[in-house]
Amino acid sequence: MDSIIRNRLTEQRIQEHKQCCRTSKRIDLYQIFNQE
Repeated sequence: MDSIIRNRLTEQRIQEHKQCCRTSKRIDLYQIFNQE
């Protein structure tokens, strides 16, 4: 049971990390456009 719960937690973290990366990339793009 513990391993299943851990796997779910890691999956959640990975998804959250992906979302974070996406938003940060978007912010970077906005900053670049704003600089120009």
